[in-house]
Amino acid sequence: MAVTANGSKTVSANGSRSVAERLTDFGRLVATLDRRMIQAFDTLDRLGESTAALDALADEGADLVTDLRARLDLWDVRLSADLDELKTALLAKLRELDVDAMTDRLTKLETSIENIETAVTRMDAVLEGSVEAAPNFITRRVKEATEDVMEELPGG
Repeated sequence: MAVTANGSKTVSANGSRSVAERLTDFGRLVATLDRRMIQAFDTLDRLGESTAALDALADEGADLVTDLRARLDLWDVRLSADLDELKTALLAKLRELDVDAMTDRLTKLETSIENIETAVTRMDAVLEGSVEAAPNFITRRVKEATEDVMEELPGG
């Protein structure tokens, strides 16, 4: 194999290269491969560090979820107990009610409301009539006053 002026290597006519050249190329390939392997391991180390932080965060998150579930379960128990207590108290109060006495009171209340409604309807009719009569009343009073003034005036 011959080297040209620009530094490129030429292959012999039968396409073979010398053993030295082939070993040199193989050495370069191994060195390149070695550098790439080191870079790959460095990348794996950085990934390992990153995932370690994520693992710690995930562990803390799992602990947090466990704590929240325990608190929710405790609140659920407390809420159920409070609701049962309220239900018991409400049922006791309902048992104390005298429905027959309430029926009489409700009947009286209905009668009172009907009487108030009748009175309001009558008052509305009276006021409506007064409002309708007011313009005629005022006009008549003004005319009478004008006529009295006209009679008092000389020549009127």
